[in-house]
Amino acid sequence: MASCAKISYVTEQGIGQMALEWNGEDNEKVLMDPKVKEEHKEKIRKIEAYKEFFYKYYKKETTPIYSETTFLKQKAVTYLVIASKKTQIAPLMTSFPIAGEFPYLGFFKKESAKKYKKELESKGYSTYMRPVFAYTTLNKLPFYDNIISSFFNYEEQQLAETIFHELLHTIFFIKDEVDFNESLAEYFGRMTSYEYFKYSSSEKLKLKEKLESQAKIMQLIATKANQLNKLYADKDKISNSEAIAILKQFLNEDFTPSLEKFCKEENVSKCWPLNQKWNNAMFAAFMTYSKEQNLIEKLHKKTKLSLSEYLVYLEKKYDDYKDSDFDNFAKYLKEKEKL
Repeated sequence: MASCAKISYVTEQGIGQMALEWNGEDNEKVLMDPKVKEEHKEKIRKIEAYKEFFYKYYKKETTPIYSETTFLKQKAVTYLVIASKKTQIAPLMTSFPIAGEFPYLGFFKKESAKKYKKELESKGYSTYMRPVFAYTTLNKLPFYDNIISSFFNYEEQQLAETIFHELLHTIFFIKDEVDFNESLAEYFGRMTSYEYFKYSSSEKLKLKEKLESQAKIMQLIATKANQLNKLYADKDKISNSEAIAILKQFLNEDFTPSLEKFCKEENVSKCWPLNQKWNNAMFAAFMTYSKEQNLIEKLHKKTKLSLSEYLVYLEKKYDDYKDSDFDNFAKYLKEKEKL
C-alpha cells in the first residue's frame, strides 16, 4: 500500500474508531433505556460479568474497557480484506509505524472494504473479505473499547470466549506475530470460559469433541493448502492464468472430494467448507488463525500449570525472549521448550 494511500486509510479508520467511542453510552444508562431490547441488556450484563471475572482470575488491574455500549447501524463492526498472489498461498503483508505488520486490512465502512478488494483484484491478487463482529484496539488509544452491538450476534458460550479472547489481547500482545497472538487469544478465550462456567468433566469432554471435529477440518484445510502451494512450486515462472487453472483442477479433483469424504466419515452434518468459494486468499486467512494452536496447548500440558499460572509463565518467557537473539517468539518457545 503506497504511503499516501496508507495515510488515507489510517485517517478513515481513525475517524471510524473515534465514532465508535463518541457514540457510546454508559452501560447503566443503556440498561435503564426502555427502548433497548431486554435480550441486548442481558448480553451487556453478561459481558460486564465476564470482564470482572477475567481481571480477578488473572490478577490484573481492571480498566474502564466495556463500560459503555455503542449501537451500530450495520451488523458487523468491521470488514477484513485479505489478499494473496494467485501463484502462492501467502497473505499480502501491510506494515504501519509502531503498530507493526499485518496480513490483512480492516475497514469500518463496508464500501471502503469493497473498494480496496476491487483495487487488489485489478492488480492481479486473489482476495477474501469477511465481516468481523469483535476486535480490540489493545487499549492503546486515549479511549477504552466499548461493547458494540455486533457482540450480540454471539450465543452465551461464544460470547464469553470472544470477550475473554479480546481481553487477553489487551494484557498480552506480541508485535508482528499475528498468528501467535490470535492462536494464543483463541486458546485462552476458550479455556477461560471453561473456568468461568465451571464445566464438569463430561461437559468439557463434549465441548472438546466438538472442538476436535472442527480442528480436524481446519487441519485438513491447512494440509490441502500446503499441497496446493506445492503445485505453485514454480510460482516465479507460471502466469496468473496458469495458476487459476491449477486452483480449479485442485478444488474439483482433490479438495472438494477430500472434504466430502471427511465429513461423511466423521458424520459432520454441516460441512461448511463445501459452501465456501475457496481461493488463495481464503486459504491464507484460515491458515493465519490456526497456525500456532498446537504449540500453545502442548506447552500448557507440558508445564502442568493452572491457566492463570500459565499466562504468568508465558509473560516471563516473553521477557527472556526479548533479551535473546531470536526474532520470533513462537520459534523461541519451540526451541527452548523442545516442542
